[in-house]
Amino acid sequence: KQWYQRRVRANNLSMKSIPSLISDTVPEKQYDFKLLLSFIEKGWVKADQYVSQSYQSSQDHVLSYIILKNSANKIIRTDIYIDDNASEESVQEFLHSEVFIHFESENLSPLVQVSTHSRHIDIIFNAFKEKLSASHKTDIKRWNHDAFVSPPKVLESSNIPNGFYICQLSKDHAYPIVEQWAKDIGEKFSDHSFLLDTVQSNINSRPSFGIFTEGSDLLVAWITLYSGGSIGMLHVLKDHRRKGFARVLIRKMVDHVQKAHGVSCRIHANVRKGNSASANLMLSEGWEQQPHNCKMMYFMKTSEDAIVK
Repeated sequence: KQWYQRRVRANNLSMKSIPSLISDTVPEKQYDFKLLLSFIEKGWVKADQYVSQSYQSSQDHVLSYIILKNSANKIIRTDIYIDDNASEESVQEFLHSEVFIHFESENLSPLVQVSTHSRHIDIIFNAFKEKLSASHKTDIKRWNHDAFVSPPKVLESSNIPNGFYICQLSKDHAYPIVEQWAKDIGEKFSDHSFLLDTVQSNINSRPSFGIFTEGSDLLVAWITLYSGGSIGMLHVLKDHRRKGFARVLIRKMVDHVQKAHGVSCRIHANVRKGNSASANLMLSEGWEQQPHNCKMMYFMKTSEDAIVK
């Protein structure tokens, strides 16, 4: 940080606030930032759930951020848009002078995500790691994911086997989803309200779908959509796998988003490295694996009252 401050003073850098970006002006390669803006524009992210600002550097490069918050007004995610031609000094100034003013330990949720598509990814990652070091940690091996983006074309719907039906999830379905999610991420939170808040927000604000048994109405598979445009919590109960349910849900979600936001707005998925089944499913559906400079970073709260190992 001291190095950054000396460089900023030496180069007399400055950021100028400009009108917020709109989704139609964001290039498709910045698909997550583009989709998140479209979510905001169409009300899929509520006004009290985000803070967004755009800036122009002294070299006329655009830098922008969107900070997402949960119902407790805690930061859960930050999306960073940076012109690839921006200088390292401009990136540092943008992060430290504009983005990090929102980051205080009491303002952060137990899990903070950072997403970016940028050649400056190492600078961004190290800056966030330093900023959050007092309260959060990151494990690169644990949070090592491959990013996949949905195909820019309309897909045919996939049929559901007899005896099952698909419909929108309701808030009552959040509890079994939370229980399964806690097992999937390998953490037992002493207070599940953090997970429950995320699931309920996904269900209440954006499309989410479940597959149920006819007659008993048992929920056997589900999918939701995070505010950042990533499919989440895709899960099929063990006794109902190999029936094509995951494929049905993925196509349903892609179709719903395309109809609301256009084919150019593409949702994405973060698949943990080594999960070949999920990766192969995405590839078979025409999803495109993204290069290394497209990255989701995760920072987990370190205090014992937040996590029980």
